[in-house]
Amino acid sequence: MSTPTKSGNGSGGKLQLNQREIEVIAMAFMCISDIKEGVPQVDAKKLAKIGNYASADSARHTWKPIQKKLMAHTSGEGDGSPLIATPSTKGRGASRKRKADDEAGEGTPTKKPRGRKASKVVPKKEEIEDYFDEELADGEA
Repeated sequence: MSTPTKSGNGSGGKLQLNQREIEVIAMAFMCISDIKEGVPQVDAKKLAKIGNYASADSARHTWKPIQKKLMAHTSGEGDGSPLIATPSTKGRGASRKRKADDEAGEGTPTKKPRGRKASKVVPKKEEIEDYFDEELADGEA
């Protein structure tokens, strides 16, 4: 397996898409309403409904950067190179991997724990004397 190259804007590099971007592209293709000048027009309302977005604006804001990425890639190259999907780092296994990497790397700074430090409660001198006085009184009687 070869190492994927970084995406260049039309510089001949291969396009890298993460798992979420691929999912949004699949949903967007189901929502194409028209094609103007070779560019598919995605119906944001339909994409919002299919993708469970709160509004059409949310769907549009998710789709536009992906569309720009695709357009920059296709306008720069005409060889039709295949797309490379990069695996998502989010999920259940990602935190385990990070913990293992952190343990291995000695030079990496550690995160400070959140919250307040527990304050030590020092008993008053009078309370200590009262405690011993009661113990002695119980022991003598």
